[in-house]
Amino acid sequence: MRISYKMIQKARLINPLLPYMLPQCRNLQDAKQELIWLEKHFKNQNIQLKKAVIERFKGKPLQYILKNQPFGEDLTINCRPNVLIPRWETDEFCHFINTKIFQNYQSQDINKKINIVDLCSGSGCISLAIKESNPAFNVFGVDISDSCINLANENKKINSLEDVEYIKGDILNPDLKLINKLIESSSDKKIDMIISNPPYILHSSLPYLNASVKKYEPSLALFGNLEFYENFVKIWSKYCDSFFYELGEIEQFEYINSNLDPKIWTVLKWTDSNNKIRGVYGYRKHSQIAKMFDTCK
Repeated sequence: MRISYKMIQKARLINPLLPYMLPQCRNLQDAKQELIWLEKHFKNQNIQLKKAVIERFKGKPLQYILKNQPFGEDLTINCRPNVLIPRWETDEFCHFINTKIFQNYQSQDINKKINIVDLCSGSGCISLAIKESNPAFNVFGVDISDSCINLANENKKINSLEDVEYIKGDILNPDLKLINKLIESSSDKKIDMIISNPPYILHSSLPYLNASVKKYEPSLALFGNLEFYENFVKIWSKYCDSFFYELGEIEQFEYINSNLDPKIWTVLKWTDSNNKIRGVYGYRKHSQIAKMFDTCK
C-alpha cells in the first residue's frame, strides 16, 4: 500500500515524528499507537526517541527497539535479533490451548502429570505461556539455535518460571538421547502434547513479506513448507498423545490430516479470530488426554 501525501500531512499536524512511523505501520491508528509506546519507553530522552523513530522508519521491528513483547496472561518476553518475535496469532492459539483444552484437566479423571514439549521453542513464549497457566505441568522446549536456547532461559528467569527446561536439539533429526530425555518423566513414556510454531512460510512468499521481517528476522525460523509436518507424522507422532502445530498453508493441514491413521487419530483445524485457518491439532482417540478435547470438537 502506498502512503498518500494527505496522510503524511495529517500525521505531521498530529506530531512531527508521526510520518516516520507510517511506512511500517501503514495507517495512522497503528502509527500513533507505536509512537506512544516509543515515547513512553524513551520518556525524557528526546535524542534516543528520535533515533528509535528513524530505526523504525528503516524497518527495525518495534520489539527489537523496545527489547520485549507482552505475551500470555502476564509474561514479558525479551526479544533479540536472531530469534523470532512472538506473534499475536501464536499468543491466540496458546490462549485457545490453555482455556479450551487444558481447562478440562482438573475436571477430568486424568491421574498423571502432564508432559508438554514445545518444538522450535524460539524465545520460549509458547512453553512459558503454557507453564504460566498450568504450573503443575512438566514443560520442555527444544530448539537447534544457541541464540534461542539462551534467550528462552533468560525469559524463564525474568518471568519466574525456572522449572521449564530448554534443550538444544535437531528436531528434524532427533537422536534417542533427546527423545528419551523428553519422555523419561512420563509414566507411560509418552509426551502428552507436542506444541510447535515451526518455520512454515513458503519461499515464494518472500517478495510479499514486510520489509522489517525480511531484513531483520531469522530466515531459519521463518521459511519452510512441509518439512516439519512430515517430520511430525514420521517421527514425533510415535511419541505423543496429542499435538498442536501452527501453520501458514492449507496444504500443511492436509498433509497431517491425510497421513495420520484416522482409526487412531482425530485431527482438527484451528481458526484464528480473523477466521483464517492457522493451526492443525489432534489427539489419539483412546488416550487419557483425549478427554480434555471434548469441548473442542
